[in-house]
Amino acid sequence: MTSTGINPSRLGFAAGVAVLATLAIGAPAFAVDEFPPNAVVTATSGCEGDTFWLRTIMSNPGGLSSAHFVVTAIDVKGPITIDVGVDIAPNESRLDIWNFFEGVKGTVHITSDGQVPVIDYVFEIAPDCVPEVVVTEETTTTVAEVLVPTELPTTGSSSPVTAAFAVGLLGVGILMLRVTRRTN
Repeated sequence: MTSTGINPSRLGFAAGVAVLATLAIGAPAFAVDEFPPNAVVTATSGCEGDTFWLRTIMSNPGGLSSAHFVVTAIDVKGPITIDVGVDIAPNESRLDIWNFFEGVKGTVHITSDGQVPVIDYVFEIAPDCVPEVVVTEETTTTVAEVLVPTELPTTGSSSPVTAAFAVGLLGVGILMLRVTRRTN
């Protein structure tokens, strides 16, 4: 026959279970978000013609619960203020295209406090997409009057003195050539 008595190891195990159960029941619950969202904001911007645009994408890639965004836009798509809450389901996204007016300051502000760290995206601009008009003045330039001769320049052929002088120089040149050849 075997006797079942209280042995020390069973007593220690029972006491440990009792202490843990007491702590689990009596301890305050900790605020643990078991299903956190994964809020992400990406943006691109630029000019298309004379219109400035901003593309924002709010997404929740790999989130385990919906991500909550608050979108505030001032003087975008018109002289109005937009203030809306947007919930994005897990693995979903939302694209918004914001058009700004030339020279009018506009703001898009997107926040999400369900993300650690908190998302706080601010875009503020006074667009300048229209190129400045360049005024060109037409200038007139006056060209100096060019004198066009009405007769050919004088070469000396019409003067008997110049012709005689030229013939004399030709004769001297021929004479010098003959003398030079004889001495060599």
